[in-house]
Amino acid sequence: MRKLEITVDAENEDEALKQAVTELGENADNLVVMSVGNKMYMASVVNVHAEIRISVSEDEMTATIDSVQPSRGDGTPLDRALLETVLGNLNIVQGIDFNAFEKLQKRLAEGKSFKPVVIAQGVSAEDGANGNVTLHIRKSVLPGTPEPHDRIDFHEREYIKTVVAGQLLATVSRATNGAPGKNIYGKPIVAKPGTPAIFKAAEHTVFSEDHTEVRSEIDGMVTFVHGVLAVTDVWSHSGDIDYETGNIHMKKGSVLIRGSIHPGFSVDAAGNVVVTQSMADARIRSGADVEIREGVVDCVIEAEGTISMKYAQNCRLKAGGDIIVANNLHNCDCTAGNQILVAKGKGVIRGGESRSTKGVIVKVAGSEYGTHTRLAVKCREENERELLKERAEINEALWNISLLLGKPEEYIDDKSLSIEEKRHLKKVLIKRNRLKAKRTKINSILHEIAEARLNKSDVTISILEQAYPGTEIYIHEKRYIVKSPVFKAVFQYSVEEKKIVVDGVVPTMEIRDSV
Repeated sequence: MRKLEITVDAENEDEALKQAVTELGENADNLVVMSVGNKMYMASVVNVHAEIRISVSEDEMTATIDSVQPSRGDGTPLDRALLETVLGNLNIVQGIDFNAFEKLQKRLAEGKSFKPVVIAQGVSAEDGANGNVTLHIRKSVLPGTPEPHDRIDFHEREYIKTVVAGQLLATVSRATNGAPGKNIYGKPIVAKPGTPAIFKAAEHTVFSEDHTEVRSEIDGMVTFVHGVLAVTDVWSHSGDIDYETGNIHMKKGSVLIRGSIHPGFSVDAAGNVVVTQSMADARIRSGADVEIREGVVDCVIEAEGTISMKYAQNCRLKAGGDIIVANNLHNCDCTAGNQILVAKGKGVIRGGESRSTKGVIVKVAGSEYGTHTRLAVKCREENERELLKERAEINEALWNISLLLGKPEEYIDDKSLSIEEKRHLKKVLIKRNRLKAKRTKINSILHEIAEARLNKSDVTISILEQAYPGTEIYIHEKRYIVKSPVFKAVFQYSVEEKKIVVDGVVPTMEIRDSV
């Protein structure tokens, strides 16, 4: 605040008054001068208007009284009217706290020190809640999960859930728009609406009237893949899939095989596939989940949902969801759209390559003989898959156009073509140019996605017990080769260092630099 009193060195009172007028910026009529010693004078302002200084935060949500100047003499008093005038000049209208100002007045009247006071507060926008789907079809305990007293049962523990007609499958809460806010100037602040739940109720399911519940229309098996909930009919076969049955192809429904699938035979189903016994040299393709109650050897299994089994050897497994193995995963090529979980029973991954999008959890990786075992995280976003598919289709279309033209455009002699052929040629070239432009745009988007992926650090490869030498850890195009045994380690990509880092490992571990 400005000065109200000064001490000056002057020959006389008139000279002191002149100095005070200059330094205090007041008229002589509003000043009083008193001698306080030899050629020393005290000049004071007689009438002083009260002042209030207010600062506003950068986000325009808070106004604070930073300083006040009480009145003196006949000056404008420090009261509510003055506060309203100051706030009005600043256009502050929202959330004014006059009670806080009254407390400040009382504090100053009692001679207490000044403390900044929040005098106006905006109202923050309340973002909308995200839509949510709560499934009431909790899948049973995974195969190989220990029971009380450390007993492990690998039988009668169905991973895939069966339901009856009328059973509640899910409850759905819708996304909300939220509530708008206001800053201290009364300007609206837009609320961010919640994200709708990615959810669709498909065949043999029915919504309640208010669309908050989903129930089953039939007795069957539940599938929940890529946000689509459905109940499928079940074809149950008591026995093996062999020469008597032939290969099984089901465009609708799920399959329950109370036996095995013999070598060379296959099962292809739109819904779930459950095999109660082990199988070898067979193939399964499922539009939902696959559960093998025992183990598989030399098999190819593809599922849009989750694949679960007791053990697997020399297999190729590809799942849109998780790959869950209760015991051992030996020399397999695995790709999971979510996680690879080999954390129950012996929980060993030995040999082969296990790739996932969200991470790998395993008890033991590799072997004491240095078996090369690769655990990898390769993220693929849903839109990235679609873009890659679209780009492949464009490349195929461009290849077909090249075959149609037979030669580069500049070597085509259109003078020998008829009018109709020229029109057709023009259409083909226009289409080719559009496809090339679209491919360029897709490549640009894919590049942005790849760059963004390198800033994700929420994927991990967890070793619950031990990783042997020869184990290769691969995350976001970076890799580590384990040289010495690693115990209870979590491998994670460091966005800051642009390499893989390790937590909770023994100090003697040797790891090759990332490449």
